[in-house]
Amino acid sequence: YQGAENRNRWVIQLQGGGSCSTPQDCANRWCSKDTSFGMQGMSANASPTVGINGRGILARPRTDNPLAGFNHVFVRYCSSDQWSGTRGPVTVEVDDPAGKLGKVKLTLYFNGHDIIEAVLRTLRRDGVAPLSYDDGQSQSEMPDLDDATQVLFAGGSGGGAGVIHNLDHVGTLLRQSNTNCQGSSCALAYAGLVDSITGPYRWNLDYSTTTLCTAPELQVCDYEAHIRLQNEAGSTFLWGAINDDSCNPWHQAHDPQNEWRCGDKDHILRHHLTTPFFVRMGLQDSNLTSGYSDVHYTVPGQGLLDEALFGALVRQQLLELPSIAQTAEEKDAITRAPGAFGPACARHVTIDDNPSTYGVTLSDGNDDYTMFQLMGNWLKGTQPQVLVAPDLDQSSCP
Repeated sequence: YQGAENRNRWVIQLQGGGSCSTPQDCANRWCSKDTSFGMQGMSANASPTVGINGRGILARPRTDNPLAGFNHVFVRYCSSDQWSGTRGPVTVEVDDPAGKLGKVKLTLYFNGHDIIEAVLRTLRRDGVAPLSYDDGQSQSEMPDLDDATQVLFAGGSGGGAGVIHNLDHVGTLLRQSNTNCQGSSCALAYAGLVDSITGPYRWNLDYSTTTLCTAPELQVCDYEAHIRLQNEAGSTFLWGAINDDSCNPWHQAHDPQNEWRCGDKDHILRHHLTTPFFVRMGLQDSNLTSGYSDVHYTVPGQGLLDEALFGALVRQQLLELPSIAQTAEEKDAITRAPGAFGPACARHVTIDDNPSTYGVTLSDGNDDYTMFQLMGNWLKGTQPQVLVAPDLDQSSCP
């Protein structure tokens, strides 16, 4: 941290990097076959031993970054499970991605959820000595996370999915041992920042034209079949995923026939996150638009889901986010409606990029706001708290 006033303020950022949902998918990912990802997202052995050159929300020193002086924690991604897994080692048999050895065995570890818990124990000095860091002048001791007065839990892409899956759980763990929480009173200000992971809700899409439906080996032709496949034989099953603390218990008590929806992170975000959160999502996110278009979803009554429809749907979803305080399945537990910043930009994962974090603004008709300025309004309870680009013009994007 920098400055005594920031000693007990923290930002914890989860790194993104996609995921793999089947044994063969994971083998191909390890070998970087048909994907831009690789083994660095599946093993800590590839992580650098030095610190980070903080950018975006971790940039310092910057007068326009309200988090600049906070304790900065960047958690590297090595589990390929959207930070939700609890399984490993898992030994699977797959086709050699290189095509040389026929069938090969691969041992996988999906421990993203467990890694987050281990990071928190370390920062809380639970069974470990205090961490130290080099500030360029001397070695300094990290404060105890148990004394935190403010924590922002953030992530983009796969890291953003990790925030959705773990936001409420991390809040529970922090409050259990926080020295500022006594009985029903808790002075810890805790919130989430979700970046670049909220595409069009699949429950609104037509699957009949998708590769999921037309592939003979899948024949997944509707939303329920898609999520059930994930739960029973896909990513949720493979990872041993813990998707949210309250979704499954709520459905078991109130809507058991739809408990399968808890395998969908968008359902969790829309109905079961009770911790305050802010969403940053580009209307033309290059990674998500291609991911959706490659599957060939159709929007009922409007045609094939292309970039224009992607942007229109995401825009409407962001504008509707504040309504979840009245419409969510757990609305009675939601104390603050979400905020949102939705520029037309195409960059995927923006919170680790300076131009996207500080150089992109949206207007309310009177003033221009960066993401941080808008999020500041949201945290203080002043308006505006939600701004979304009116069209898909990217002329102001970096």
